[in-house]
Amino acid sequence: MKKPLALMRPSTRGGWLCVGLFLLVIVSGLWPVVAWVNRPVLVAGLPLLAVWAYVIVGASTLAMVIGNRICGRGDDD
Repeated sequence: MKKPLALMRPSTRGGWLCVGLFLLVIVSGLWPVVAWVNRPVLVAGLPLLAVWAYVIVGASTLAMVIGNRICGRGDDD
């Protein structure tokens, strides 16, 4: 008999910070935010939407690095 999947919530302040960072990155890529950014404006020769895409990629990388430093176990497998 299979065990049902359980939702595990963070138990530390750092864990909740990681969840918040990841949710912020996810929300920044959803349609209402993208529609707000999609304007005919050039930033450094690129459309604002392209710059926003680069910002999301950088923010997701930064969120993973911060999450690894805050919530990482510290031992290399």
